[in-house]
Amino acid sequence: MKNKRYSKRILGFLIIAFIAANALLIYFDEEGHVERKSYIKEWSESTTSDLQNTLSSEGVFASAKTTPVYFNQDSGAFHEFVAKEGQTVEEGDDLYSYEVEDYAGKEAQLENKQTRLEQEIAALENYIQEIEGYTVPEPENELGEPEQNDPNTENNTNFGSLTPDSPANGETSNRDMETSYAETEFLKKEKIAEQETALAQKEAMAAMVESQLNQLRENGEVITVSSPFSGTVTDTSNDLDEPIITLASPDLNLKGDLKEEHRPEVKPEMPVTMYVPELNMELNGSLSTIQDHPAEVEINESSRYPYEVSVDEVDDKILPGYHAEVEIITKQVDGVVTTLEDGLISEKKSYVWTMNEDGKIDRHEVETGLKENNLVEIQKGLEAGEWVAYQPKDEFRRNSTFFTPLKSQELNVSQIWHSDQESIVNYGLLGLLVR
Repeated sequence: MKNKRYSKRILGFLIIAFIAANALLIYFDEEGHVERKSYIKEWSESTTSDLQNTLSSEGVFASAKTTPVYFNQDSGAFHEFVAKEGQTVEEGDDLYSYEVEDYAGKEAQLENKQTRLEQEIAALENYIQEIEGYTVPEPENELGEPEQNDPNTENNTNFGSLTPDSPANGETSNRDMETSYAETEFLKKEKIAEQETALAQKEAMAAMVESQLNQLRENGEVITVSSPFSGTVTDTSNDLDEPIITLASPDLNLKGDLKEEHRPEVKPEMPVTMYVPELNMELNGSLSTIQDHPAEVEINESSRYPYEVSVDEVDDKILPGYHAEVEIITKQVDGVVTTLEDGLISEKKSYVWTMNEDGKIDRHEVETGLKENNLVEIQKGLEAGEWVAYQPKDEFRRNSTFFTPLKSQELNVSQIWHSDQESIVNYGLLGLLVR
């Protein structure tokens, strides 16, 4: 019994001494005589991906525009509503009627209004023609050579002092000029569209006034007021409280609000995705407006800021009042190198452990960008297709040989026996020589 006890003690001592000796050899091995290896359990390949950061919200579809319709009681006595609540009306359809009390005064009022509208229409038409007639200078014209035969020309005044190092003589200036040209063309088209919309509204109002004037001259008493817009009658005031009718446009947008802490991250024109659960439908759009003032101000509650989303294409199945889940895309990058966040080491700087074809592992400094879920953008220090090790990090050694576990579930044993005899022999000998 004693011999067995002594044997166990000696064996235990030898094991401890063996471990301690190896640890000391590694610790004092300053010249790298002892080969170190790194065990890698988990690794992944860096890929090219599209990343985005989003803010989640909820919204509801509503008419993009509501138009109030008023009745001036000085014009006469209200007669009746022609359009009913829920009715869809087109431009020019009848809304309500009233009885004229002062025929001559009303006729003069309508004639004056008709004259004023005709003048405004003529002014708008002239303004649109002026805008259409304006020619935006081509980029090459703006960068043209100054006239040499007249030292006092305006061209010399603007461009003669430029040196060869000036940006206007280089590629940067060309790009700036092209951008400026495109922006000016866009603003020109935008201004024309804006004025054409205003013109259409004035023409609709003029047609309405002309219709009222004709009715007055024909009937003498009752005038029917027509709608200057297309839409749906959402409200009528039987008590004749102003407005007596409210029209909602057929175009829909989405309305919602954001929490106070999210307001600084959002600005107009940001892309938006919407999901309508009732229809299992996804839509795209952009943030058209975001208010700078909250809907309500409360000391003990977080403020909420209203926003509106312009939808690219609204399906006919979507009705006002339908709710949607909203994702506002605050940041987005496309086609960037990404890796799993698990493989990132964040200290004062960020690092990753990469595996190369020579069987070595090494640590590289990287610059990171956007993060989405468990993916992180690598702006510098890593290429797509490189292998990144991330478990277990305490086993990794710089510029050391690595080994990985055998993944038996991915091993196709039958494929080995279908390989040709020469390949089996070559790879078998290679394995023995490497060992």
